[in-house]
Parts: sequence; structure tokens; C-alpha cells
Amino acid sequence: MPSVGIEMANDEQGRVYAIRVRGHVNPVWATRFPGFSISHDSDGNTVFSGRVVDQAGLFGLISRVRDSGMALISVEPAEPGAGAHERLTE
Repeated sequence: MPSVGIEMANDEQGRVYAIRVRGHVNPVWATRFPGFSISHDSDGNTVFSGRVVDQAGLFGLISRVRDSGMALISVEPAEPGAGAHERLTE
């Protein structure tokens, strides 16, 4: 979850986040994260990338990761379209 004081974008569209979890997650998990792309890093981890409208939405996504039994590595704001990851789903 984000730490207290995390700054969200000042527009209605929110901010793009990259949520990194341990291991290569099957692309079928994309259905649990609508609107997010799933990519695999060369280091063996998975990144869910997508736009989050507000802090409550970010908390909900991180709770979904926890409830799915995935090991959360990091949550970071990202630039739209950034990343050199192989896209598995759109």
C-alpha cells in the first residue's frame, strides 16, 4: 500500500502505477486487474501496469494482490507507456 502522504496526479485520469510481484504470474490473472497490462521482467518477476484514479483505488489493487497470495515487491508511480517489459496483455 502507498505510504502516508503519497501524491496522486491532479487530474481526473489519475496516475499510472507499476505493481511488481514475485515470480512470473500467468496472464490469466489479467482478469483480476482490469485495465492493467501484465509483463514479465528478465529477473523473473511480474509487473502489473495501469492507471489508478485515486488512493482508494490503489489500496484496493494492493489488497487484491494480497488476497491472491502474490508476494508484493513494490508499488511505484510510472510514466504512461514507460517500461521495457514484454507486454502479455493489453
